[in-house]
Amino acid sequence: MDPRLLVVAVLFLALSTACSTTRVVRLDMGQGQPIIHLPRTDDARPVELEEEEFTHAIVQEARQWRPPVNPEKAARELFEVPPRSGWYGYTQRQGVFPVEGQPPLRSGPRWMRA
Repeated sequence: MDPRLLVVAVLFLALSTACSTTRVVRLDMGQGQPIIHLPRTDDARPVELEEEEFTHAIVQEARQWRPPVNPEKAARELFEVPPRSGWYGYTQRQGVFPVEGQPPLRSGPRWMRA
């Protein structure tokens, strides 16, 4: 057997199995044994609801959910994005761009503090 063909076959097998999705969810919350969830695949079928049942379920969910007081801060915390701060300039050509230090006191780009 040609060694190059063997290498290609081994690489193909290694790469094809690495792309499969995980069927098990393991949740370790640091409180004893982790929770392991195996999704059911054999008996999962769509459920038909009357419009009234669907509306009732959505209303119940909406009543339990409270919007955050500061949506921008909540989104930053959810996506783990640090808050922006500093000076930013704006020109029609460049758009918005960050400025190192404090902006100079001259005309030209518009400056804004974030």
